[in-house]
Amino acid sequence: MSEPRLAGKRVIVTGAGQGLGREFALHLARLGALVVAADIRADRLKGTFDRARVQAFDLHAATIDFSDPGHNRAIGATPRAALGG
Repeated sequence: MSEPRLAGKRVIVTGAGQGLGREFALHLARLGALVVAADIRADRLKGTFDRARVQAFDLHAATIDFSDPGHNRAIGATPRAALGG
C-alpha cells in the first residue's frame, strides 16, 4: 500500500465545525494530513472531532474566535503543540 497523499503535511482548517469546513477537515485527514480543526463553536467542533475519531483520523480540535486578538495570537500555538511543529 502506498503512503497517503498528504502524509506529514500540517493543515489548519477554519470553520471546521460544520458544512464545508467540516468536510474539508475530514477529507484532508483521510488523505493523511495532520489536521487542526478550528471553529468558534465548541459544540459544533465536537461533532467534527467525534466523526474523525470514529473513522480513526488524526484530527485535533481548537475552539478559536478570530475576532479576539488574543485568539489570533494563540492560533499558532495550537498547531505547534498538537502537530509537533
